[in-house]
Formats: sequence, C-alpha cells, structure tokens
Amino acid sequence: MRALDPLVASSLLPASAGRPRSSVPTGRSEDDPRTTALEGLEPLLALRPELEIVADAVEAFELPPTYRALLAHDQDMTSTLEAHHGEPIDLEPLVWRRDEAVLRREVRLLTRTTRRAVEYGAITIELGGFGDEARQAILEGREPLGSILARCGPQYSSRPHGFFHLRSGHVDEVLDLTRASRLWGRANRLASVDGERTLATVVEVLPPLRAQAAG
Repeated sequence: MRALDPLVASSLLPASAGRPRSSVPTGRSEDDPRTTALEGLEPLLALRPELEIVADAVEAFELPPTYRALLAHDQDMTSTLEAHHGEPIDLEPLVWRRDEAVLRREVRLLTRTTRRAVEYGAITIELGGFGDEARQAILEGREPLGSILARCGPQYSSRPHGFFHLRSGHVDEVLDLTRASRLWGRANRLASVDGERTLATVVEVLPPLRAQAAG
C-alpha cells in the first residue's frame, strides 16, 4: 500500500441554504476556511441535506497513526479494510437514488463473519464510466465498489483530495456507536487512469479503531 505525501484539502464548502449546516468550532473565526465542511463531503450532502455536521479539514500527517495507515493512501478502501480486519467486507446500502447515469447511495461496510460496521460511506457513481458487467454489479448493490473494480474493472486511479474529522449523530448511529465520537475520514475521487474521467466521488468515514497498524 503506497502512502501519499501529506495532503491538504484545496477547497471547503461553506454552509448555505439546502445544505447541512457545518458548525463553527469554538475558538475559530467564521472566516477561517477550516471551520466549514469539506467540499469533498458533497456526496453525503446531496443525500442527507438535513444533517447537522461538525467537520474540520486536516492534513494527512495530522491523522492518528492507525487512521493515517487506513486513509492516507491511493488504494481502494475495500481491500485496505479487508487486510486490516482479516476478513471479507460486505456492502449494506442504506439510501439509494438514481438520476439517469448517476447513482448516489449511502452505505455502510460490514465484516462478513463478525458483522461489524467498519465504514460509513456516501458515494456518487458515474455509471457511464463502467462496462456492462461492472454497471450491473453496481446496480445490484450487493458488492462494494472496490471489489467490483478489482473483479471486472475498469482500471482506475484513487485520488484522495482531503482528510477530515467530523461529528454526526447520524453517522454514529449507522456505525452502531453507543456514544458520540469524533470520527476520521477522507474525501476520495476514483478516476480513469489518465485522470480525465471521474468514475466516482466518495466520502469514507471510519469508526473508532484500536491503535494497531493496518494490515
């Protein structure tokens, strides 16, 4: 798994009508862009405009070590989480919306045997970038996108463009957490190998993890 150089989110999305309000952390000015939600949270905002989210951008080196190993890389999250947890990962769709060639869905990923929730995700998939077999598998909603890409393509690049921590009662609930937690995640873009065509944009949020190395 190839680690990336530290990344800084290049643009942040201010709270506005029709989008979740991103609360300003205590002690920071509203003019500070790090007090607003990452633009990369758009896949989540499009599906859950009613959510109250507190989010802050961070650089890759600011992630706690275990989270940095799981998030700051250019691989797909499915295989990364399978290696970390030692078992296959299954997809559970929560919300599903299709608009012509664009599929938006809110999901969680579960370990196959122990059925632990190991990721919350919101993804926008550009169906036109996939062949028939992959597109059919995506629409069936039984398999994580990373597994589909590994099995039947197309070839792609994974390009994380922002890391963050957030608080959200909704995400806590989806991840089966019993108390409010600060959660770490990334905004990622899956693209054609040459980077010219976006295949998917995704928000990936991890539950609290034990302090152990990935893999």
